[in-house]
Amino acid sequence: MKVGIVNYGMGNVFSVENTLTYLGVDNILCSQPEELYQVDKIILPGVGAFKDCMNALHTKNFYKALNDNVLVKKKEILGICLGMQIMATTGFEGEETKGLGWIQGEVVKMHSLVQKTPNIGWEEIEYNSTSKLYKAMPKTLEFYFIHSYAMQCTKDYMVTGSYAFDDQYITASIEHENIYGTQYHPEKSSDLGKDILLNFID
Repeated sequence: MKVGIVNYGMGNVFSVENTLTYLGVDNILCSQPEELYQVDKIILPGVGAFKDCMNALHTKNFYKALNDNVLVKKKEILGICLGMQIMATTGFEGEETKGLGWIQGEVVKMHSLVQKTPNIGWEEIEYNSTSKLYKAMPKTLEFYFIHSYAMQCTKDYMVTGSYAFDDQYITASIEHENIYGTQYHPEKSSDLGKDILLNFID
């Protein structure tokens, strides 16, 4: 089992790489789109703005390779933070931008009269225990978040985890067929985060 980490210039790839290596997972940084065809599973990290991220995927020719591997070859993929957000239909960070369109929904600015954005720190989530990512996990789970935009899914059943932010519930994780995503950073979330990665890879 080899896991490919999409290295398109906007993800915290080395943190993910170091965590996978620590866990004994065979992994490779995929800096060329052709390399995605040589791996069994894919992790799509992301840090920055929605539009910049999509532009980078197009400029570096990852857009077609990702669609081929995920939608045609049905390889499992895990999007992390912005890597999950760009799986949505549309993002509204700065200006309206078309996403990958794998998950029906929008990525919008979080608003709160009580809490600051970006939301940085640990949050306890509510989760669906039948989701693959949460297999055999304890009742109480906390993960590390850093974001000011959030995914709003059109299909509620795709949302597998959420957390309370003022009077809203923020999408913490999604799952649809072979597509998984976490708004939180499992690679920065201690042992529980490592368990999430292992569940994805299992």
